[in-house]
Amino acid sequence: MKTKLTLDDNIIKNLASCDYRANHTRNMFIIVALILSSFLITTIFRVGGSYIKAYETNYIRLMGSAADVTISHLMPAQYEKLLSQPNIKTLGAEKVVGNINTKLETKISLVATNNVTWTEHITPAITDMNGYYPSNSREVMMPISVLNEIGITNPRLGMEIELTYTPLGKLENEVKLCILSGYYTDFLNSRIGFNDGKSIIYVSEQFNKNVSANDFTVSITFTEKESVSKNCEKLKENISFSKEQIFTISPMRTLNESYIFIAMGAIALFILISAYLLIYNIFNISLLKNINMYGLLKSIGMTNFQIIDMIMRQVLKLAIIGITIGIVVGDILSFVIVPTALKFMTATQFIAQDVYSFSPLVLAGTIGFTGITAFLSALRPAIIVSRISPIEAKNYTHIKTTQVQTRQQINLFQMSWRNIWRDKKSTYLVLISMTLGLSLYFVVNGLISMVDIRQVVANWEDGDIVISYDKAKKINPLTPEIIEEVTQLEGVNVAYTITIPQHGEAVNIVYDNEVFGKYMYKIQSEEMITNLQAYQKNMSSQIFGLNINHAHNITDNSLNLQRFEAGETVLLTEQFYNGDNLFNLGDTIKLSNNNEDYFSFRIGESFIYENFNNEVNTSKTAPNLYISETMLESLYLNTQPYKVILHTNQINDDILLEKIRNLLSHDPEIVVNARLDKMIELRSQLAVLEVLGFCASFILLLVGVMNFINTLATNVILRQKELIIMETLGMCRSQLYNMLTYEGGFYAGLTLVISVVASKLLLDVSFPIIKNIIPFAKYNYWTMNLMITIVVVGLICIFTPIIVYKWHINKNLTRS
Repeated sequence: MKTKLTLDDNIIKNLASCDYRANHTRNMFIIVALILSSFLITTIFRVGGSYIKAYETNYIRLMGSAADVTISHLMPAQYEKLLSQPNIKTLGAEKVVGNINTKLETKISLVATNNVTWTEHITPAITDMNGYYPSNSREVMMPISVLNEIGITNPRLGMEIELTYTPLGKLENEVKLCILSGYYTDFLNSRIGFNDGKSIIYVSEQFNKNVSANDFTVSITFTEKESVSKNCEKLKENISFSKEQIFTISPMRTLNESYIFIAMGAIALFILISAYLLIYNIFNISLLKNINMYGLLKSIGMTNFQIIDMIMRQVLKLAIIGITIGIVVGDILSFVIVPTALKFMTATQFIAQDVYSFSPLVLAGTIGFTGITAFLSALRPAIIVSRISPIEAKNYTHIKTTQVQTRQQINLFQMSWRNIWRDKKSTYLVLISMTLGLSLYFVVNGLISMVDIRQVVANWEDGDIVISYDKAKKINPLTPEIIEEVTQLEGVNVAYTITIPQHGEAVNIVYDNEVFGKYMYKIQSEEMITNLQAYQKNMSSQIFGLNINHAHNITDNSLNLQRFEAGETVLLTEQFYNGDNLFNLGDTIKLSNNNEDYFSFRIGESFIYENFNNEVNTSKTAPNLYISETMLESLYLNTQPYKVILHTNQINDDILLEKIRNLLSHDPEIVVNARLDKMIELRSQLAVLEVLGFCASFILLLVGVMNFINTLATNVILRQKELIIMETLGMCRSQLYNMLTYEGGFYAGLTLVISVVASKLLLDVSFPIIKNIIPFAKYNYWTMNLMITIVVVGLICIFTPIIVYKWHINKNLTRS
């Protein structure tokens, strides 16, 4: 009775090691594929996660606090009740103990907070903190901006600072010699809540012991972030609040994290599919190439499971090497890629340098999904090989033949076409893999080429060069002499001046629901103001004076210039919400100046285009108002130029810009901005985006090309006997070259046609969406980069079979 040889685990392990060492080329391709896949997935999720974290950090810093809501004038009994509310995550308390009025009329509050407010709400909103929070009556902690404002540019911990302040509840100033216990960098110089518009110096509770402990402000974060307003309503139901106790809710976060995760998941899936196709094809060809060996192993007693086990041991080793290298390289390069990507993706640049997301989930996900992809890629070919019988394995040639009945003579062109379809599964895998890589490459480059820098810059301000200064400054640096000298420089075609009341005084507005109803509804929707009546009562705005010719240029022809010059009309910028214009032409706006003199304007016959002047209205309660400069001078005793807008001939703007900056370099308060600078900045950022997009899509393209090269190379090697027989039967070497060239050309043609059509359809479908998001986007697909890619891919596909043939077939021709 015959018995089969029993193969133990050590034998399987040794066989797997021998087989692993014998397949150098296969291992190299698979390791590279795994490195590229894990590298891309790691980088994509690092960028996406860092962007989410950066957005949250940016939001908190701009708000000045991580709190969801602040409640003013709280009483101790109410505070005790808040402590027991289940929907409150953190509850902090703070109070104003005094105020400082600087020479620049900037209000600075002295604020004492408890540990919760400082650690949970304030600390996340600041950076570069040195020192510690004040612990006694003399210590203070100040932001760098306040230190600079009082003349301290080189702060030192422990230094003495003399503060003149007004204690809360008193009228007389007091002077105290304080010690700097800490300093930090803030980003708003204000906090959400009771002290909007003020800078802050933090002090201890002992700084002013005379302040009543019965009136303070609390800051709250809720357990459920998505329903802050509902949480506030629950608090009002459980606790009685007076009308004076104002709820100030932090504006809603507009970032939809689910969309970002879906996008990252889709890209990751795209990467894994491409990697799967490559690894599957490599293993499929490799295992079938060595199928005779597996047949012999089965004939001596190896079971199906042991064959699969032997193959999977090799996959495990390849996965460990490839995924580890990919993750390490991805993490290292992410420290360069993430800040660069965030700099382009975020409107506010300060967060890009110090925000980096490292999540164990990214590491686990990359290892898990890439590892599963590798095992699934090899599992199917391994199962096929394990199930084949020793006899079938002995006679297996891998080359499929087809019977073609034809009376016509078959030429090389037809023969090549039939050759690529002899193994349809392998052909489909190569086409799909290359198509995925090429399509993504074309789409990414198409999206990047849609960014029209000139159109972006055209929407910036209203001139080629804009000269301005901080309108809160008492001394106006833009004197008539300076303006005259600047406007007379060679290259300046037209110059306009925007004027303001002296010191940038705001104008009070009488609220009319018929006029401002939609506007207030928008503010209430965006910022969820709970005390809307108080908001309407204190309505104010910034007012600017325009030259009549300037007003004509920034509106359409329907504006009545005579009425505007006479001061009958006021201009507003176009403002839309949910597709509706927030204001109606012809409505009347009633204003009052500081002397409580009332005067009215009708909204003019035309709106100013949306991005004009790009002014931030710090009051947020009314839009900016633009009247004629003649009318502004009649309303205010003193006015001053605030901006000088220059339209140039755009021939030598760099030379003109240098002359203007040299001319105004004596006064650091004057700011000169130019479209040329913006264009250079955007070009550099776009170049970074192009590099990142090119690298990501090129890697996927490389995976597809590797799949193609591996398939054709293996196909040529496996067909070496067939090709030699064809030579012995009379086919010359040039005919063989032509046949292999045609085969590569068919792959190139099919892949390029499918990829170009697919990417074109994707761009056609996505462009309207992109246009809504980026109004300045311009459709552009057939770029030079695309044509170069087509040529390069075509050459790779055509010459790969010939190169392999010359390298392998010629080398073994004599021995064969």
